Amino acid sequence: MDEATRRILRLCLRVRWQPQAAESARAAVSGGIAVCDSLVEVARREGVAPLLYHSTRGLAILPPEVEAQLHVDYWRTAGRNTLWFRELEQALTRLARAGISVILLKGAAMAQAVYGNVALRPMADLDLLVREGHVAAASEALSELGYQSSGQVELRARDIHANQLMLRGPEPADAVIELHWALFWFPHYRRIAPTEWLWATARPVRVEGVGALALGNEAQLLHACGHLLHHDSGDRSFRMLWLVDVVEFVNRHGRDVDWGMLAAKATTSDLVLAVREVLEEVAEDWLAPIPDGALLPFRTARPSASEVRARSWLAATTASMDRYPMASLAALPHWGSKIRFLWRDLLFPSLAFMRCRYNVPHPLLVPFYYPYRWLKGLARALASR
Repeated sequence: MDEATRRILRLCLRVRWQPQAAESARAAVSGGIAVCDSLVEVARREGVAPLLYHSTRGLAILPPEVEAQLHVDYWRTAGRNTLWFRELEQALTRLARAGISVILLKGAAMAQAVYGNVALRPMADLDLLVREGHVAAASEALSELGYQSSGQVELRARDIHANQLMLRGPEPADAVIELHWALFWFPHYRRIAPTEWLWATARPVRVEGVGALALGNEAQLLHACGHLLHHDSGDRSFRMLWLVDVVEFVNRHGRDVDWGMLAAKATTSDLVLAVREVLEEVAEDWLAPIPDGALLPFRTARPSASEVRARSWLAATTASMDRYPMASLAALPHWGSKIRFLWRDLLFPSLAFMRCRYNVPHPLLVPFYYPYRWLKGLARALASR
């Protein structure tokens, strides 16, 4: 990505929280139509086109014809999200009837409650966190509304390579719900995630009159920063939409964050580096109002050896998913967990899992698929070197 365009885009978006930045943004955009075209292209790719429109409209920062383009993005997002939030209301109602507690994640939690306008935060899906033991029941409840998934839900929930199940709803909304039973997909972070703390500190929210939960302030930031880590291929160029989630949250709720608790949970969750890098970026580049001293614990904390190891392997895995099994194995902290992972999850997963994973037509054929699995894994490992 052109870093100059990214800087201009960041400056334009900052006008939403810092109106005094308008003059600097106006001067930065004065380079002509080529600059504006690049700005719109990058804004759409980075998922912030509606927010760019909202931040700059009527301020003579962008030419009228560029504002008109972005206006389309704004209303397109508004229409889709409005429709999807109606679907979310129905889904939450059905899940509540089934006795299943739900924590809203990412766009589902932020579009209304944090951004204050569903048109500003595009969503590729509706992310919901449920307890692992409720995945099958939640999927069944949503199937009554027409949501369908591929594969067997019970097996996906037991697969160490999965932390979510995608369900697609009926037309015309064609909404996509992702049921999560863990915040992060990398096994190391799934293993040490403070799951009970997430549920214990979750706060009640309402979606179109229906009750649900959202992560507590500290958990919200921990998840947002960890999510960026899980999508970092090593170049530290985070997707702008996810960075803006952090900026928006800090601007709206930063005074209510227990920064000491966040630092403590980041330490025990092996996310010291992730939280430090994200918070430093939003403080320095976005001028997010992080209180004085809040970053000091992260700057002085020494990340654990397991965090350094997990981060290194996670970056390699994100760059090439062919490295995922070996990265997962290497990131585990001791030989017992490595052997269990190697034996149970890589070499000899359950017969039921094998039949579902490889679509085996008859149970008696399953043993023949184990050598196929080993050879295929070996070929992928060699190809990724």
